Amino acid sequence: MVKLVQHRQGVGPHSGRRKTSAANQSVPGSKFTKASKSTKSNATPNLSHSLSGSSFDSLHSSQSYSSSVGSRHSHSVIPKLLGPDLVELLRSSTNLSYDKSCSAIAAIVTHLRDNVISVSREMDDILETLLQNDNGPMEMSGDHRRLRHLLKELTICKDDSQQRSWALHEDQKIISDNLKELTTILTDANPAICKSVIQYDDYDSVNSLILYYQMEIRASIRLLLLQTFTAICGVDRDVIAVLLCSVLPLEIARDIQNQSTDMQKVYMSALVLSLLFSTGESIPVPHYEHLNTGFVSYLLSLIETPPESDDDERIPDLFTEVLLAFNLHFQIPDQNLIMRTLGCSSTTRAFSERILVLFNREEDPVGTLCAHSYKSNSILKMMEDILSCSRTAEIFYTNDLKVVIDIVIRQATDITPGRQTRTQYLSLMHLILHNTTYSEHRHRQQDLKQLFDRIINEDPVQEQDQLIVGQIYKDSPQFFP
Repeated sequence: MVKLVQHRQGVGPHSGRRKTSAANQSVPGSKFTKASKSTKSNATPNLSHSLSGSSFDSLHSSQSYSSSVGSRHSHSVIPKLLGPDLVELLRSSTNLSYDKSCSAIAAIVTHLRDNVISVSREMDDILETLLQNDNGPMEMSGDHRRLRHLLKELTICKDDSQQRSWALHEDQKIISDNLKELTTILTDANPAICKSVIQYDDYDSVNSLILYYQMEIRASIRLLLLQTFTAICGVDRDVIAVLLCSVLPLEIARDIQNQSTDMQKVYMSALVLSLLFSTGESIPVPHYEHLNTGFVSYLLSLIETPPESDDDERIPDLFTEVLLAFNLHFQIPDQNLIMRTLGCSSTTRAFSERILVLFNREEDPVGTLCAHSYKSNSILKMMEDILSCSRTAEIFYTNDLKVVIDIVIRQATDITPGRQTRTQYLSLMHLILHNTTYSEHRHRQQDLKQLFDRIINEDPVQEQDQLIVGQIYKDSPQFFP
């Protein structure tokens, strides 16, 4: 298989479509003794996120610097795409990520500008081409061409699979190498280029990968496909809806239940499923035939009793994240599959402990999966749903509820009035008073009274918070006369 660095010819993607001066044509290629390892980057295609420190500061100071030396030059002869061309040249020659290539070119050009006064204006113009974020026709990029080629090759593999009922193990290495390279480019290349390829023809290549995952029976290739789906989601937030409405969540859910011995596959399956659920977007109704109470019960059972093959002890945390993300899709507690299953479960101690730990730390693992698509705090929503019914609230012991009350008082005291988060904590306290056995212990009753009195008398008025406190006083006069 032709490697990425061999495929590119070490020239800028736009060099063949314009003429430049002799000075520009003689720019030598950079020599490096060692290529840095590619690093994962899901940043949006904005150069300001790619440059940091002195290089980025120098870019923004270039205009003021130019004005002091501009009188020596009547006009610039720098091609408007020279900056992106240099980034492409460095990336193709060294396999550096797009972000690191941008930072490296900015650092070099800035150093030349500051130390070779005779070319300072030209260096400023090159920096300006980087800031303008104009990469020219994306199809001219080596990454664009290579992505299209790899996706085409994988589509051919999918079509071949449709023609036979068995796997040809002779092609396993080729397919694996293609998937690894595809994932590497998706994580290292210019996100704008990756996004344009992914979205081409209404996500046709993504749909082909989904069908290929459904047909492929080899666990190693399925694992690589899951890694590719994760990289795709990092590039394009909108693709999550495409994946969520496909057969992929159902296939992954089936894999989790049927492959409990292949832990690496289970770990990756749980991560991708949490990522697909993380947006809280609507799931097709037929999906619930498979994503049902049986599926939720299976996850809860392994949280309570992890399999012996889980040497890294990751199953409880990963499956808790799946349930937290899945719970974002249910807006009415009475129709919530997770609450229905919790209410009928005999043992949920390990699950409730993990929820309380995350609640106390103010950590939301779902929010870190795909931050740019994040809508709601999954921990606060899970707590609200559990405490909305006395049956599910019973999964918390009395000492657990006392800890929750301590956290609510702390948070409601510290959070600035007017923030939605404080309103959510007050709602939790209202649910505790209404749906638990608070009357048996009356934990920190006086502290709660002082908190509520302060909120009810706040100026300026916090209408939503004061409504909740007013309702608490109305519903629980025995606690707060």
